[in-house]
Amino acid sequence: LDPSSKADRKKLREKRCKMKRTTLKIAGKPYIFKKGGVGERPTEIIDPAEEVEAVIKRKHYSTYETKEVTSRARAATLEVKYETGKISSAFEETFYKYYKEFCAIRIKARKTEEEKERYEELYDILKRSATDATLKLQPVIQKCMEFYRTAGSPDHFKLDPEFIEPMSMTRKQLCNEDLTDASEKAEFLIELGAQNQDTFRNPIKKLVADFNEPNSSYESIAEQYLENGVWDEKQPNLPLRNATFVLEPNDKDRVVRERFGPLKDAKRGTAKIKAGSQLTDINRATLEFEDPKVLELAFRCIEATNDYQIVCVKNKLNETNQPPCIHLNVAVKSGQNKYEHDWICEIQMYLRSVLRIKTTSHIFYNVARANSKFEIRDLS
Repeated sequence: LDPSSKADRKKLREKRCKMKRTTLKIAGKPYIFKKGGVGERPTEIIDPAEEVEAVIKRKHYSTYETKEVTSRARAATLEVKYETGKISSAFEETFYKYYKEFCAIRIKARKTEEEKERYEELYDILKRSATDATLKLQPVIQKCMEFYRTAGSPDHFKLDPEFIEPMSMTRKQLCNEDLTDASEKAEFLIELGAQNQDTFRNPIKKLVADFNEPNSSYESIAEQYLENGVWDEKQPNLPLRNATFVLEPNDKDRVVRERFGPLKDAKRGTAKIKAGSQLTDINRATLEFEDPKVLELAFRCIEATNDYQIVCVKNKLNETNQPPCIHLNVAVKSGQNKYEHDWICEIQMYLRSVLRIKTTSHIFYNVARANSKFEIRDLS
């Protein structure tokens, strides 16, 4: 549809009686339409990017009604989805075309001089295209985080990245010191990861279930998990669910979603050990939130629980060159092996729109940071 076309504008006016609000594409870009009844003025067309910018520029967020803020939250989510999708499509058009050619040359036992030159050229092209895509995502990340820092009703939390203090790693991963070969170490650690998988996952599953209980509140969660049973003395009775921050429209009770990664592959584990890694991410989980205040409460609960001991905190909420998150390494009691030592695992906490960016950009970062042609080949 072309907004400058009279015929297309007539089509919009004909449809406005059928729907109060919808999203369509105009000139290849998504727009939000607010539709009125018969006899009213033509449909109002809102560019999500302009709407988000208008929200960011305003200072007095306390004057917003919940309905207005919710509308802007949807606009911000739509903008992030559109921008990341557009960058991803552009990346695929260039990357996968060259990637197939790169792999075809890579598997040849003997290469001609021309093929060797082309192989080097393709490696540079893949690295450059991935770096370009990463740079294009940075303003999207900034816009997304700006929304989380500013949106919210007068009595609700606004994201403050400084609420978590960073902490350096305080211990090494459990391992058999007699093993010297990298592949043997990787197999040993992956086996321990399999033994400790339930020990790591069960407390997270319980935490998520408690948060998503229909009658849960900040007060009930604090009483269950926090030492003094108090979450916020100034605002003890805040509702756990807020109309501005809806994680899943079809399930209004859900405020957090968990995802568990599979055990790390032995080949990848061996490569990381050779690069100096301790493999503290063999057991890993991602927690997804939409409400920044719920994210903070969940962090405090993990911090206070007896099931884990936090041994490392990386506060990446101010990051702009990669999707911001809270990165934790936690130690769990490793009672299923003969070693008197705790087992270290990884938890990452993301806001929903940021996680969407991360999902889109994951391959960008892997290609951009690859140190050899072999690492790019392994991305398949």
